[in-house]
Amino acid sequence: VIFGKKPSTEFCDANYDGRVSMLDVVQTKLIIVGKEGKITIVDSANRTVTVEKPIERIVVLSPDGYQALRVLREDDKIVGITVEINRDWDWLIEEEKTLVGKRYGPDPEAILAVEPDLVIGEGWTIQNKLEGKIPENIAMIGLSFAKTEILTEELSKLGYVLDKEDVAEDYLSNFRDKYVNLIKARTEGLSDEERPKMYVGVYPDKPYYVYFGGSVGVQYAIDVAGGKNIFEDLPEWGGEVNPEEIIKSDPELVFYCIGQSGYEMDISEVKAMRESIMEQIAVLNFTAVKTGEVYMVDTRTFFYGPSHPIGLSYMAKLLHPDLFVDLNPKEVLREYLKEWLRTDYDLDEHGVFIYHPVYYPDGK
Repeated sequence: VIFGKKPSTEFCDANYDGRVSMLDVVQTKLIIVGKEGKITIVDSANRTVTVEKPIERIVVLSPDGYQALRVLREDDKIVGITVEINRDWDWLIEEEKTLVGKRYGPDPEAILAVEPDLVIGEGWTIQNKLEGKIPENIAMIGLSFAKTEILTEELSKLGYVLDKEDVAEDYLSNFRDKYVNLIKARTEGLSDEERPKMYVGVYPDKPYYVYFGGSVGVQYAIDVAGGKNIFEDLPEWGGEVNPEEIIKSDPELVFYCIGQSGYEMDISEVKAMRESIMEQIAVLNFTAVKTGEVYMVDTRTFFYGPSHPIGLSYMAKLLHPDLFVDLNPKEVLREYLKEWLRTDYDLDEHGVFIYHPVYYPDGK
């Protein structure tokens, strides 16, 4: 390629300097032996980012990003987190971390104060809230772990940047792909008529505010688990709908998100949420109301980030019990806690991840 005998591709420019030269040969050899001093990737916002190594101090902005770092066993390098991470994961974070603002409103001065080598956030936040406010010597990578359909790509990129490719591959092969592929293999051939109609409510106090087809993690979960979102044709992520549309579609199963992390929720709170929702939607008298097939679920565990196979397992089991007799969602949850979050969290004592007064009275 260097001497013009073969055509160049985007992969030839290993150091992303805009030209193919012997420097790319050197960089490729260093990558192969794991001794490169810096690496360059294209992040999910289509930004070309060069990261200097070693990486010792990390700021992470999203709860899903924190989860990814925990899975990769790099959470000990985190020096700054957002209020959302602190809210959802304070029970798991061993050492106090500096707060650097909010997920979609990070504080550049707070970030600079902790002197990070790397900032990890979603592409939109990096581009719209931090670019031009953080010096170029601090790398910023946009990765969206909420988009579970591209989780493999995003986690692989992060593993590459942090020299944790083997851990990323271990998680993907032995957890994520194991369960996603198992479920896909049994549901992808289902016709529309074989897919139970359903919807997912966004807030526990707004029964007609629901997820649409543009909701990344939620729509992906419904499709893979073998359901049919009655609002999948609406392109936005979500919004308020006319109750008459729900009656017209007559869903057979409904999920409502509890709006908080299930790890520290009390079952009595979730029970009260469901009772309130049932009172409000009872007048609609559609199939799921008549049969009581209305469930409360932990949004983040079910639909976003590395934990999403847990939600897929519960959904698939509910939608198609005959297809998944051998699948035990609670054991998938237990496996994730032990092997990937590396915690002795006691499921018998804590947590509400899915609630139904008959089928899941203990929240699991």
